[in-house]
Amino acid sequence: MRIIDLSILEPILRTILTFLVVLAMTRILGRKQISQLTFFDYVAGTAIGSLSASAMSNNSISLLTDLLCFITWTLLIISMNLITLHSAPARKLLDDQPRVVIRDGKILENNLGCSFYTVSDLLMQLREKEVFDPNEIDVGILETNGELSILKKTEYQTITAKDLNISNQTKGVVASQYTGKELVINGEILQQNLSSLGISEQWLKQQLQAQGVNEIKAVTLATLIPGGKLYIDMELDQ
Repeated sequence: MRIIDLSILEPILRTILTFLVVLAMTRILGRKQISQLTFFDYVAGTAIGSLSASAMSNNSISLLTDLLCFITWTLLIISMNLITLHSAPARKLLDDQPRVVIRDGKILENNLGCSFYTVSDLLMQLREKEVFDPNEIDVGILETNGELSILKKTEYQTITAKDLNISNQTKGVVASQYTGKELVINGEILQQNLSSLGISEQWLKQQLQAQGVNEIKAVTLATLIPGGKLYIDMELDQ
């Protein structure tokens, strides 16, 4: 009778045990949707994945050692979750805190910078919520998981006749061509967007001056909104 080589069974047993341990860990640690994960949750999950890969493939380390690492890491995560559950300072340290990034249609650049977010990132999240004009937002809050929560101004919270009768053309150019086009970001004119719209830099400067802006370097964002109007956010809007 041929004896089965134990070296073949070892990786199979390691994989089965690792699977069972990871399954138990996920049941103990609870569950969250991917969109609800904070940065700490993400790092903790990545570490669990690394430990799992090591336990399944690294034969130079005993399975018992790997299991001890799993258990220790699980206890640390549970401990931190309990601490953050009952301690606001600890929760703020690990998960940061929501930050107001838009107030009354104005972008708060300092709060964006604290979260390492750019104006372009913010505009992308607004577009995902079908908002192309930051001026429609009463309050915009960047959550700890990176999602943007918004509260529109009262006049924009429901569909009105004005919304349904927005002009499709402004000076011969279709409004949809304008929507979402940034012309200035962080004091720099985006020449490519100007060219694609057939807009001259002189026209842009005239529009800025008409709104009392004489220095482009002071403009954090200038973008065209539905209807072809120019939305401007200044660096000093804090």
